Amino acid sequence: MFLRKGISIPINTLVMLAIAIIVLLATVAWFMGAFAPTATQQKLQTDFRNSCSYWVNSNCDGDPSGDICIKYNRMITGNPDNNDANCDKNVVAAACGCSPPFGRTKIITTTTTTVESTTTTTVCTNPDTCNGESDCCPGYACDETSHTCVA
Repeated sequence: MFLRKGISIPINTLVMLAIAIIVLLATVAWFMGAFAPTATQQKLQTDFRNSCSYWVNSNCDGDPSGDICIKYNRMITGNPDNNDANCDKNVVAAACGCSPPFGRTKIITTTTTTVESTTTTTVCTNPDTCNGESDCCPGYACDETSHTCVA
């Protein structure tokens, strides 16, 4: 009698095959958008960013309004029906993009424009001799006896 042995696949091959299938499924899920935020989550994030824009201009000075806290809690929980108005100011301020110390410093952007002006200076030289007032520089007079410009 002949005993036939079956063809066996080593365990290493089976483990590698299982890992390859898992990686393939994860890649397909990634490209199909399974790991991307949903439209609802994106809308909640946009609503939160829009609600804290005014508060950010003061570097998160004072307590956040109830509207900001509600939209923050909705964004964190992913529940658009969450109406919890309680929140931690430091956490919400950091989420809005304010930098500590909150409210104590205001970021002011100043733009200075320098306009260069051209100054033209005319140098006036009095002549050696003059025959009248028009020959002398401003502020000088023509002396009729010496025919020179004097101050």
